[in-house]
Amino acid sequence: MHKTNQRNSHSRNDENKKKFHPKKHHKSHSKKELIEGILRTSASGIGFVDHPTLKGISIRIFNEDLNNAYNNDNVLVEIDGRKMRDDLIGKVKDIKERGKTRYVGELDTTVSGEFAYVIPDDNKLHKDIKVYEYDSVPNGHKVVVDIDQWP
Repeated sequence: MHKTNQRNSHSRNDENKKKFHPKKHHKSHSKKELIEGILRTSASGIGFVDHPTLKGISIRIFNEDLNNAYNNDNVLVEIDGRKMRDDLIGKVKDIKERGKTRYVGELDTTVSGEFAYVIPDDNKLHKDIKVYEYDSVPNGHKVVVDIDQWP
């Protein structure tokens, strides 16, 4: 978004007014586009959704804008008008459907006596999974978890 300095001297003298140069300015879109698609995340934590009508164009979603969406989730993305390289920039506004609810990982019981974490084997899931029921499963064992509550 282009910011302009609004400090104009309310003079009617044309010499005090700046001339508009179309090549130096761009029009920002006040209406933000919403699209639905399947989220693909990278191991670095950045997400991408293919634009449904612009062939070869993806919407790039930074980790802080994923809104707890994970790889293969069907999401609603708001495109905010910025670009990075050939990608548009957006934010996840809603998760329509989870792409996966079952994960395999290593149990970590060293954090607390009330809960444990499963460190997922899937490197595209960037958060550990908190579990409250792990009975007598020893620390470090591989487990399978079904997520029934999402953040």
